[in-house]
Parts: sequence; structure tokens; C-alpha cells
Amino acid sequence: MAPVASTPCGTSWEFPMRLDQDPRLISALQKAMDAEAEQVQPSPGAWDRLQERLVAERLRPVRTRWKTGWPVALAGVSVALVVVALVLLTLGGPQRAAVPADTVSAFPSPVSTAPSGRYRPSQPRVAWTIYRPGTDGLLVDAARASAPYDPVQAVESLFEQAPTVPGAVSFPRNGANRVKSLTYLDGTVHLDMASVDDQTRPRGPGADAQARLWVESWVRTADEAFDSFGPVVITLNGSPTTLYGSVDTTQPLFDPRVEIAYTGSIFFPGPSERVTSPVGIAAMPGAVGDQLVVTGRDGRTVASLKADAAGGGRTVLSSAPELDPGDYTLTLRSRSGQVQEQRSFTVTGSAPSGARSPVTDPPTTPVATTLVYFPGPKDTLLAEPRPKTTLLEAVAAVGREPSSNDASWPFGSLTLSSVAEQDGAVLVDYAGDDKIRPTDPDAAKAAFWAQSLVHTVSAYVGRPVPVQVTLRGKSFLLFDALDSTEPIPFRPLDERLTDGLTLPDAVPAPGPLQVVGALDQRRDDVTWYVIDTITEETLYQGTAPVAADHSYGFSLVLPPGTYKIRVDAARRGAAPAQTATAGFEIV
Repeated sequence: MAPVASTPCGTSWEFPMRLDQDPRLISALQKAMDAEAEQVQPSPGAWDRLQERLVAERLRPVRTRWKTGWPVALAGVSVALVVVALVLLTLGGPQRAAVPADTVSAFPSPVSTAPSGRYRPSQPRVAWTIYRPGTDGLLVDAARASAPYDPVQAVESLFEQAPTVPGAVSFPRNGANRVKSLTYLDGTVHLDMASVDDQTRPRGPGADAQARLWVESWVRTADEAFDSFGPVVITLNGSPTTLYGSVDTTQPLFDPRVEIAYTGSIFFPGPSERVTSPVGIAAMPGAVGDQLVVTGRDGRTVASLKADAAGGGRTVLSSAPELDPGDYTLTLRSRSGQVQEQRSFTVTGSAPSGARSPVTDPPTTPVATTLVYFPGPKDTLLAEPRPKTTLLEAVAAVGREPSSNDASWPFGSLTLSSVAEQDGAVLVDYAGDDKIRPTDPDAAKAAFWAQSLVHTVSAYVGRPVPVQVTLRGKSFLLFDALDSTEPIPFRPLDERLTDGLTLPDAVPAPGPLQVVGALDQRRDDVTWYVIDTITEETLYQGTAPVAADHSYGFSLVLPPGTYKIRVDAARRGAAPAQTATAGFEIV
């Protein structure tokens, strides 16, 4: 029987798996893999960079789910092996994808689409990341971005602006390279040139390698404009061409073997540059933990950025702080505090404001809430507000990761099947149990965990109600410790409301943005602000009422972009002022 993977909501997929083996196919795959393994030579420092990336991925703040069990992992490994085998057999190896073939292929007319990365064409940004040719590889540089934030600006900056990073090589006859369009189609970046330098030819030993390196800087810059990573189609007025006399663009280009140098350096403002506020600042950190700091004349820090593990210390740091007129110092400092680079600049005033005033009280829709309970420390239940939709969804939420770090979710290992009201009780039936627990509970601990389900159901229906728990329609030992033959009665316990925002998530579900949260003490209403994460400009603001259980909820429609929401509760009597924030992206 094929393994079955289940989601927290109970949806299941079956992964059919071939169990009979084909000796000829296995032999062919093994020979192909052995041949390719002999050809692949890791570049110097590749292992260190791989370790850094793995650490960065482990530290990335992605919420995990217990429901991702062995069936999903087994299916993922199977798919990965099939993809590797197809690449090896059809492309002739991972390195050969970077070398154009001799056959001509026709390219479809590019159509601009939303890429899979973080960037959206309408999203404000401070800097474009640019890759410059160096002596032994590529160097990371950056150029200022400006509205309307068209990705084509990135490649235009590569050709039209002088490098700011030491050691970078300028292209000969850069002015001859003119971009016609830069688009994203079917998972691939398309760079169409209006004209190219058809006279420059690298000379001497390694001329072809130098030409490929020049073109690879085009490829990496075009990729980075869309937060992409992979082959790029380069054409001249819609047709393949030859660049620098030797690089054929018949096939998409990308060379993963090229060395990238991430040298710690400041890109802008330039030394002693006079600028207007908001001030665009950008630098490349040397490692995770490096900081880019702006200090005033009095030495106080007025703005700072830190290279975090999510970017692996390999992402351009950029921001656009609002600064008063005056003299400032921009410092790139290592994690140990050592100054890597420092320069001064002067703010002469504010740029003419094209920013619109915040939209006050935009149309919103109230979101009814219900409390979902999770086991907390010292036999205390931690309650978190969630949108009130159906009883099935409320029970499913008990098995999903809570917002509070103090809470656990032992029901996460159970696959929910159905929820029904029956004879004054609520019947909750589960389809399976992966038996992954925070710990091995005794009967008392299991009974406490079960109360998180009972309290969640009772909060939804509005009264204490017993809950009958079954596994595939039959009673069982819940958490391998609690007999579920009889309904589990409601038992009063110490409760604590988790204050702050429980929604939105980092990438909310499609549709209107839902904002749900709670306060530790009663207020009549809260004031909320939707803020642009790049410019820190307030785009929308309004108020929302607070319910009797101290929760609040509303929804509003936002265009695609990256935002931050801030919810403020004013001081009331002995209750202090409160602020909660959350960042999110509308795709």
C-alpha cells in the first residue's frame, strides 16, 4: 500500500510508489552518477560556504509542524532522487547546464510575471544588488533603486554606473550594452538586449573564461533583481546572439562554479556625499552579526542594521532612515566590534515629498474571534485568539503551532477526521496518531493536555461541554495514557491570555488580511497602523474595538507588497500602554 501524508486539517494525499526494481535502469543511473562524480570538482571554500548556508537555513524563522511525518519525507526524497536522475541523464550533469549547446532553440515572447522570490515589481526598495567581474570571480556591488522600482534598473546600473566595490573591473564599451527588457516567465529570468558591445574581445590565455565571467555578471545581476537563482535567457532583440565573440546564448546561461566574493564594504552614501532625507544606506557585511550603524555628530546611534543568519551574512544590508539635517557617520562594524569601513556624509534637508498621507479609517470588516487553548507551564492553559469560523477549524487549531513560546501542542501528532455535536457532548474523531509528543506523559499530564481541547471546544460553543475523543470511531488511549472510553468533562484550570498579535503570519493566506490579537487588560479599542517596511511610511491607519475577552479582530484588503502592522493600546488607569508589531508579505 502506498504511504499517505496528512495535513493538520486532515486532508490526505496518496503517493504511489513503484516497488519492483528495473536492473537496467539502476545500472544506467549508477554509471551516469559515477561518471558525473568524477568530473565535478568543488571550488575552494565550497564546503565552508555550504556549512554557512545550512546553518542559515536551520536558523531561518520558519514555523515547523509535527504533521510533516515520514510519508512526506519519504515522498520528498523519492521526488528529489528522480529529479537528480533526470538532470544527470538528460542534461549530462549539473555543470553542463552552464554551457550553451550547439542547437538553436526558439524562445517565447517574455511576459512579466510575479517571481517566486520575495520581490514584487511594485515593492519599494533601497538598493539593487549587482555582480561585478573581478580578477578571480565576481564581486558584490550595489546601486541605488528608485521608483517605480523596475528590475531593469539593476542591469542598467551594471552597465551605466562605475563600480563602488574595490577590485571590480569595468566593462569595456559599457555604453554599447543597452537593455530592452528584463522579465520573469515560467520560472526563468529573460534578459533581452536592445544592443550589445560587438567589438570587444578578451585577448590572451583565458580569454574565453574572461568573457564567460563578464556574461556571468549579467546573469547573476538579472537573477538577483527577481530574487531568483538559476539559468537566465539572454537574447538580442528576441533572438540568440554571441557575446564578446565567444559566449553563445542559444541556451540559458548560469555557472554555479563561479566564485563570489562577499567583501565587507559600504556602497552608499559616498564619502562626504551630500544627500537628502530619507537617506539610502547600503553595505555588504563580511559575516553574520556584522552591523551597519549611523551615528550623529554627538555619537548617538540613529539607525542600525544587522546581518542575520537568515541571509547567511551574504545579503546586502540596506535601509532608508529619516534623518534631520546635519553631519553623520556611517560605520560597517564586525560582530566583534572592529571597524571595517567608515565614512561621513551630510544631510542637507528632506527630499520633496511625493509620499501620500496615510489613508485613515479604510474599509475594514470585523473578524469574530474564539479562544484556542494550549498546554502551558505549571498546569496553566494558554489561550490565544483565532478567527471564529467553524467548530472543526477551532479543533484543528489545537493541533497547530501556537504563537507563545511557552505553549506546546501535543495534539499536533493527531490527524483530525471529524467533529460533531452529539447527545450534549462534542465528538472529536481522529484518523491517525503519529505519536510525537513534547514528552511521555503519565495519566495526569495527559488529562491536563486533553483539557486544552475541552476548553477550546467550550469557548467556541459558549458553555462548558464534555468532549468524546475517538480514533477511527473507537475509544483508545489518548497520548497512550488517557482512557477515552467516556467523554472528557470540562475541568476549571488556571488560564492566561497570550497578549500580542496571533495573526497575520509572515505570508498570510490569500484574500483580505486578517489581524487578530489580544490585550492582557481591558481596553475599549486599539489603534492600528500599516507601515511600509522600507520607507517606514504609514500607509493606512484606523481603530478596532476590543471584545469582552480582551481580543480584537478585523480584516482589510492590501495590494501586494511587504508591510509591518503595529497595534497600539492606550494607557487606561493602571493598565500601561501596549504595542504589538508583526511583519508580513502580501503576494
